[in-house]
Amino acid sequence: MTIAVGTLGVLVAGWSQRGDLAVPTMGVALSLGFAALVSAAIRAGLRDLRDPVAIARALARRRPSFDPVLHHELLGAVELERRLAAEASDGMSEQLARKYIDDINDRVREAAPDPEAACGPSGVPRTAAMLGVVAVLAAGLSFTETFARGLSLVLAAEDGRPQPPPEPLWSSLSITMRYPEHTGRTPRQLHNPSGAVRVPAGTELLVEMTPRASLEDPALIVTVDAGEETTAERYPLALTTVDPETRRASASFTVRSSGSWIVATGAGGRGEASLPFPIELEPDRPPEVELLPLPQSRRAPSELESVDLRFRARDDFGLATATLVFERPPASADGRDHEDMSSETPHEAGELVRLEIGAPPRGRRRTWNHRYTWDLSTIAIEERTELVYWIEVRDNDPGLGLTPLADPPGKVTRSARMRLSVRDEESEHARNVLALRDLRDAAVDLLAARMTTGAFEERPPEPEGDDAPGIPIPMRLRIARALTDATGELLGDIALLVDAISVDALTRSHDAETLAEIHGRLIELHRAEMKLHEAVPPDERFEDDDGAATVELLRQLGRHNTRQVSQLEDEIIRLDDLVDRQLIDRLERLVARLQASQQKLIELLEKLRAGDESVRGAIEQLQQRIADDLRRIAEARAELRKEVGEEFMNLDAFKAMEERLRDQDVMEQLRQGNVDRALESARESMDEIRSLRDAVHDRVENDERSSSISPEEKERIGLLRELSRLQDEERSIAD
Repeated sequence: MTIAVGTLGVLVAGWSQRGDLAVPTMGVALSLGFAALVSAAIRAGLRDLRDPVAIARALARRRPSFDPVLHHELLGAVELERRLAAEASDGMSEQLARKYIDDINDRVREAAPDPEAACGPSGVPRTAAMLGVVAVLAAGLSFTETFARGLSLVLAAEDGRPQPPPEPLWSSLSITMRYPEHTGRTPRQLHNPSGAVRVPAGTELLVEMTPRASLEDPALIVTVDAGEETTAERYPLALTTVDPETRRASASFTVRSSGSWIVATGAGGRGEASLPFPIELEPDRPPEVELLPLPQSRRAPSELESVDLRFRARDDFGLATATLVFERPPASADGRDHEDMSSETPHEAGELVRLEIGAPPRGRRRTWNHRYTWDLSTIAIEERTELVYWIEVRDNDPGLGLTPLADPPGKVTRSARMRLSVRDEESEHARNVLALRDLRDAAVDLLAARMTTGAFEERPPEPEGDDAPGIPIPMRLRIARALTDATGELLGDIALLVDAISVDALTRSHDAETLAEIHGRLIELHRAEMKLHEAVPPDERFEDDDGAATVELLRQLGRHNTRQVSQLEDEIIRLDDLVDRQLIDRLERLVARLQASQQKLIELLEKLRAGDESVRGAIEQLQQRIADDLRRIAEARAELRKEVGEEFMNLDAFKAMEERLRDQDVMEQLRQGNVDRALESARESMDEIRSLRDAVHDRVENDERSSSISPEEKERIGLLRELSRLQDEERSIAD
């Protein structure tokens, strides 16, 4: 019984997580067991002294089969015996009474030999039953987690119940959260908080409370999780008296990382302390950006055009800036070896160029849908180039947490890469001008070949023994056919050039029409010449005494060649005039382009002086563009000098302009911080460019008002006609 009670007590202590009560429970069980043993011994010793009436009644109560008559007789015998003992027989015969009592005792012994056993069942079955119940209960509890933890608490004699919260150190408490400026949030106050505080890094927490009157030296103990290490900082609570009976305590700290804070008293927090209040850090995620693709019709613009780039950006707290980044194409070797007026080192292949787009407007800090106009005329591009570009956005995260930012300030996100094919119309036009000049030179070579050929000369037979015989007829025919083939090749080149300048945006439509008319007139003569050649098959064999048909053909081809020469002279004059006009137009256009670039440079310098630092990248690109324009002007000037010499205009003005642009050195002055001097130098260079353009424009207008053929051109025409006349006289003398 004692073991069962003790085991049951231990089980109850473990289940209730009161391991500290297991030993007292066992003590109580042992005490009860000892008391039970002592009671049994006393009861056994005093068995005979027990009340017979109680025994009789117990026999009747415990044994329902006991004779009721005998029960009453037993009671009577007991009563009679009491009287005899009290000497109150009242005249009753003592002998008769003793006889009656003995007779009843004999009958009782026959009915219940052991009256003590009849008073109650044995304690052994009850103890076994109790032990069985306790064993079953212990077996069932052994499979639960609570029992396992309770058993460990019993073995350690510990109380596993949650500790009751300490008495509050304050009667009221409030937390004011002052968020960092970049979040754009207004301050928020919490009264009597009970959970974790979730704030972004850099938030200032102001803790205000009404402390108990008995608190001494209260302070905030802030625990910060710094990676694998944990640090604690102490912030004293400043006490202020609101009224004679009320005091207020306050302290503030800035959240840099996750952790917790408590209110503690005493020096070093060795006194009372409150429960910890967790602090969770709200992450500042990187921004998002989406660059929309250009329409199909705008994916191959000219270098003189602008394209509209559209992008969407968003951030959880706010966006700071956006930047257009592209890979500037490498400069060609010719471009670097030529006269470079830029003071900057040319970009290497694959170098990134950054153009600042700016910051989003007020009220659009978190989401920003923007259209940026990308002026391609500020980029120095040669030939057709494919630019790879993307948008970079940077948020306004100042990096207030313990973990430093990778590329401060803010976090950067890049959009998908896009490709843009840029047409350099100026380079294409320059190639067309060179092709036109080569075409003119080819026509001059053909004219010279037709004027100096001996294929159509009719010479008398040479005497025998002459060392300088005439050209044989088969050779004369082959020369004539070679001239015809050369004319066909020239016409093919003219046709290709007509197609090229027809789509050239920088060429006048009248020039394409002029070239097409030249092609039409020459091709008519070429077709007539081809018909004459059809009279003699290409594989005809000539004998010494034959070839009359060939001689006649050569005579007809000679007359046709005269017409060809005359027509070629006229067309060469037109081609020469066309080449000169193209070169002059290109020079005027390049000067106008240079003026526009210089004007943009002045505007950007004015923005920079006003405080807009985002234009520095565009200024650098414009410097590269101006240097490229100067190189092209030098090329056009050299070509024009070959064609018309120095009489077109005073070319010293070009040299003076180039010297002025070389001396302005804007980027060097900006690096020195002298923005005003850079702006003044750019304006002076602008005056030089404007004067030069006016001079070129006036010269072009004067030429257009004058005859379409200049005196120099007339002189060249006269020389060509004089050469033709001399050749005709030579033929007549030979005949």
